[in-house]
Amino acid sequence: MLEKTTPIKIIRATLDAFCDEHKLSIGSPAALDAARTGLALGAANEYTATELLAAVDRWYREANYS
Repeated sequence: MLEKTTPIKIIRATLDAFCDEHKLSIGSPAALDAARTGLALGAANEYTATELLAAVDRWYREANYS
């Protein structure tokens, strides 16, 4: 049985919103790490775009990028 995961279009939209919110280039080290985090979270669970953005924002604050 397949677990529920987050669609890639939600993960990508979340990354775009994250980069806009934090004024990051999509290719910056922080954005790449955020993408990896978003992919890992999205692969493990089903998130809405809002929930995933909040989770990636939490990761960003805890990783001391901000």
